[in-house]
Amino acid sequence: MTRFARRCMTALVASAAGLLMALPAAAEPAGARVARLTDLVVETVPMGEVLGRLAATNPDWPLQENPDLVSAGQLACLRDELSEGGYRRMKRTEVVAYVAEDAARADADIALLEAGAAWMMRQLMLAGVEEERTGIPFDEAQIMAQASEAQLGAFMQMMTGEEQASLRVLLGIGEAYDAGRSADENEAAGEQAGGDLATRIVLKAMANCSIPTSVLFN
Repeated sequence: MTRFARRCMTALVASAAGLLMALPAAAEPAGARVARLTDLVVETVPMGEVLGRLAATNPDWPLQENPDLVSAGQLACLRDELSEGGYRRMKRTEVVAYVAEDAARADADIALLEAGAAWMMRQLMLAGVEEERTGIPFDEAQIMAQASEAQLGAFMQMMTGEEQASLRVLLGIGEAYDAGRSADENEAAGEQAGGDLATRIVLKAMANCSIPTSVLFN
């Protein structure tokens, strides 16, 4: 568990940041269910916060190398899409479709995330981002020590449970961890998942702002 937290999750978030620089719950009304699951999704994988931190480093981010390749309006649109609010809007659209497909599954996912899976993932991911920024390894044991047995159990269920495969897709992490793989294999899978997540976010934002993907290759 500790080695997974140290190598797999750090790799997942560091890769994304670098590219960008089950318990049943009581049924809820559709609107409330979507709102709650959206909150939990953006809490669990806090890419919105990471995007916000990156945007604060340069007013021309994420095109600081070639800001003249787009108009001022396109850059403003892109920064809005790649903001905490933009990330939330993107995930909410996905959550709406997810809930419509299977409301009972969404309720079970809400319960699991609220049981500690969201909190645990968030702590590990933000610690991984800070490690990438500073180069100072984080103390995963200290993070683990703050979690209860129930929280750790919920986290591992989210990461490995067969019934949570669709939730992992919704979160954008895919199969970043597999107990049957070696630590090196999980690290590589984490890097791949992080890169894929960052790429999807960027490409979706560019499409929404009518920015050609050729900008990425200049």
